[in-house]
Amino acid sequence: MAKLSRRQLAENTTARLLAGDDRQTVMHQLAAYMITAKMTGQSELIINDIATALQTLTGHSRVMVTSARPLSPTSRKEIESYLTKTLKLKTVELDTAVDASLLGGLILQTPQYELDTTIRTKLAKLARQEQ
Repeated sequence: MAKLSRRQLAENTTARLLAGDDRQTVMHQLAAYMITAKMTGQSELIINDIATALQTLTGHSRVMVTSARPLSPTSRKEIESYLTKTLKLKTVELDTAVDASLLGGLILQTPQYELDTTIRTKLAKLARQEQ
């Protein structure tokens, strides 16, 4: 039997999840295949491929938002609206984390993109330009 490519594995897993197969069973079988095929080093890429495919096919995305302070309800709504319009999504689900070292701004992480508007990053860019 020929080894599946990372993308084929992600497509197969996505199709099974969308078909309604038991999620736990699908993920256990995915993990078993990855171990057998010696693909565990690609696990993050495979998971990202699955998330991207699910986003494309369902119009829903889970987005990680890291900010210097907890998000207000208004900020959450604005971020959801921005992501829905920008990425042409039907729905967005936000996972949030607080990291005071960011100083201000936020980081948005989707399966395909990352947007970093933090003060920490802007200061680091300025420091590199001055050197």
